[in-house]
Amino acid sequence: MSSPQTEAVVDEIYACLVGRTSWERFVGNLAARVPGGKASLFCYNPSEKKGTFNLASPMDEADAISFRDYYVHVNPLIPPALERPVDLGTVADTLCARDVFLRSEFYNDYLRPQGIESAMGVTAVRDPSCFFFLIGFTGQADGNANEPFARMFGETSPHLRRAFSFYRRSVTREAIGPIGHSILDAFNAGAVVVDEERMIRSASPSAREMMTHGVGIRSHGRGVRMALPRANDALRLMCKRDYTGPKTLAFTSRTERVTLVSIRKDPLPAYFEGPTILILIEPLARELQASDIEDVGRLFQLSAAEQRVVLGLVEGLSARMIADRHGISVETVRTQIKHIYAKTESSSRVDLIRTLQGLAVHGPPG
Repeated sequence: MSSPQTEAVVDEIYACLVGRTSWERFVGNLAARVPGGKASLFCYNPSEKKGTFNLASPMDEADAISFRDYYVHVNPLIPPALERPVDLGTVADTLCARDVFLRSEFYNDYLRPQGIESAMGVTAVRDPSCFFFLIGFTGQADGNANEPFARMFGETSPHLRRAFSFYRRSVTREAIGPIGHSILDAFNAGAVVVDEERMIRSASPSAREMMTHGVGIRSHGRGVRMALPRANDALRLMCKRDYTGPKTLAFTSRTERVTLVSIRKDPLPAYFEGPTILILIEPLARELQASDIEDVGRLFQLSAAEQRVVLGLVEGLSARMIADRHGISVETVRTQIKHIYAKTESSSRVDLIRTLQGLAVHGPPG
């Protein structure tokens, strides 16, 4: 059974998720529970061997930054912490011998000047690009006295992981929902949301169609790869947690415009979810020509009469106007339209024209 102190900390985590309090206050309150203590939510990228974000209290900003940018590299607790099982709260003495710890640069130049004698922590999330730690620093050196706080951190860890998952799920819903899909489809743009591993989190119907036909973008395993190499290179950079470049980048080729948008909102959700990028792929349409209609006719095996109807639909003519132009009945035109929709797998005039525009830009698939 969790202690009352743990239950209070867990309540604060969920209060943060529903907006009743802030993560800054959560970290501050946690630090206040540790004797002579400080607390930090810290994210470490093991492949790049560097900290990418930390929220610390009551540290000043300079101390927090120096911990993230320098002292993490000389911290003797980090290597064993990377091997520590998830949800196992530990004190510093179990990760590193006390005499080794006391001789370290981390202790002598960073912790000791702040009145800190030891630490405890837990790994809440272990992802390829992010180890998410909850760390407590304390003024008491006795490892046995610090054990209850390590246990509290361990009991809190699963709830922090749920917060991490919540942010990762919710950012996808907010980034591109059904309404967003409809708006984007209206002008034939595809939208794909990817996470920091460049894995697909969400994709609009148009984007899925583009990926199926390899138009501008295609799926690559669970991830994506775009036709424009410059866009791929930029996406790789934007997916790094320490990326500091423009939030929006656009690339244009003869056939499409690619826009990359970082949809992170504020540091704390970004800390949990990592970078999330919205990719917009917009085919650059041109005016349809008679030769395009002939190409469509050959591709979809349309008769000459059906091709004439297609041209009328593209010009915006009604079924009656097309019938009058060619001296046939309206019912014949309507039957031909049904056959055209079936052969081109279109559901409406707009859908048909979108298909024709895509073929005019990219050419027939294959």
